[in-house]
Amino acid sequence: MSCAQCFEGVKHEGTPTGTITTLSTIPTYVATPTGAYAKDKVVLYLTDVFGLQLVNNRLLADSFAANGLRIVLPDMFDGEPIPADALEPGSTFDLVAWRVRHGPETARPRVDKVIEALRAEGVTRIGAVGFCYGARLVFDLAFDHAIDVAVGTHPSGLELADLDRYASEAIAPLLLNTSEVDSAFPAEKQAHADAVLGGGKFKPGYERTYWEGCKHGFAVRGDLSNPKIKEGKEGSFKATVEWFGKHLAVNSTPTSPSVNGRSSVRSSRLRRSGPSPSRYQVTWEANGGVGLLKLHLLVDCARWDQQRDLEVLHVVPKGVVVIERTKLAKDVARGALP
Repeated sequence: MSCAQCFEGVKHEGTPTGTITTLSTIPTYVATPTGAYAKDKVVLYLTDVFGLQLVNNRLLADSFAANGLRIVLPDMFDGEPIPADALEPGSTFDLVAWRVRHGPETARPRVDKVIEALRAEGVTRIGAVGFCYGARLVFDLAFDHAIDVAVGTHPSGLELADLDRYASEAIAPLLLNTSEVDSAFPAEKQAHADAVLGGGKFKPGYERTYWEGCKHGFAVRGDLSNPKIKEGKEGSFKATVEWFGKHLAVNSTPTSPSVNGRSSVRSSRLRRSGPSPSRYQVTWEANGGVGLLKLHLLVDCARWDQQRDLEVLHVVPKGVVVIERTKLAKDVARGALP
């Protein structure tokens, strides 16, 4: 799941300016832009193993907010991250026992609760940036179509199969910020990511930055007295801000293939249909360069927790339709086109 470099680094100096609140019972650090910003868009900041308690993470969240992004940083470890003093030489902190208590399978439900709370507030588009441990969760959220834009910075816990799966199942545009020295995401994995996602293969969008002279953890816990690490931290930060600026602000209305730029889309409300009154039907139509495309989805009301308004977001080349605002995204939102 992790590497030795995941538990190394330097504590940064500064005073965080965000606030800690509670979203659906989960303590959450929120950093908000001082100027105007889109209230319906949020970026989840999924931390390394040091959690929101490490000042570095809160300072970095504040920096993103200063660039116009509302940042939500949930406590993924139930108040028990690896303590900052574990960074000190000679620390005797029991990493093995901590990993048993705080694997991704325990962190994910806490993140899901925060997402549910954000949706209830009216948030319609969610980006996620994950550092080290947090990047694993970004991938899992993307697999379940729970986020709209993804960034993984010096990721850990990812295998080659995860990159293959991202290419075939995910639709969130993906940015990877990588480094020269990284046993958790080494050159082999970096090259494989480029092979399966790069060169225009992943249609929603893929980019990877590479920072020579940097090692795993550089973007959060790097020693800024080292010019190479400072360059990598600042460069990956800039790339991340630009990635969200490019992809998170995109209108969620789906578009269809078109001729000479002409296309139209209609997404209907759910209506009762079929033999069972507990099932509803949604119709999606697109009139584009390939003619009229129509898709019908039947949704069992008993399985989507009273959420009656579904919204079609994207049609990707492999014929997958993705639906937002339903807890059944994993179960019903992927249907083959007729």
